[in-house]
Amino acid sequence: METPVDRIEKSFHRKILLYQDLLEVLKQERKNIMASDVDSLWQLSNSKQEIAAKIEEIRKEILNALSETAVDHDMDITSFRSSRVLSLLPGDAADRLRGVHVSLNIIKDEVQTMAGENRNFIEEYLKILDDLIGVIANAGQNQPTSDYGWQGPEKSKANLLLHKEV
Repeated sequence: METPVDRIEKSFHRKILLYQDLLEVLKQERKNIMASDVDSLWQLSNSKQEIAAKIEEIRKEILNALSETAVDHDMDITSFRSSRVLSLLPGDAADRLRGVHVSLNIIKDEVQTMAGENRNFIEEYLKILDDLIGVIANAGQNQPTSDYGWQGPEKSKANLLLHKEV
């Protein structure tokens, strides 16, 4: 018969697989960000949400298995920590799960790194767009004539993009 510790171990393995799936989604997201494929980015966002929901379900399963062993864990889905799970298990069970836990932490770190890189890339891209819009918007503005001040408006260099009538 399967013990609660066996179920926790299987759950950890399933979490590893889900995090690997998430890593692949993040890699694809990076490619789509570079290609500016907004439709695909929305689909990938849905995939990430589905994976996150599955990870939460596994957390529930682990917490239920802990409860079955009469372990007072004081955790819920949001405060769940796999390291805390290990600390609550008896020594032999914790030792058995330690290797899986290390693998889980490694893949989690990879996911966090990739997500951070994607976020930074998007922020840089948006900053560049903001700078370009600023240049376009200021094309018809007063131009400095020296280091000491501004001269009046230029006569013929109006910003045609922003002042064009529809």
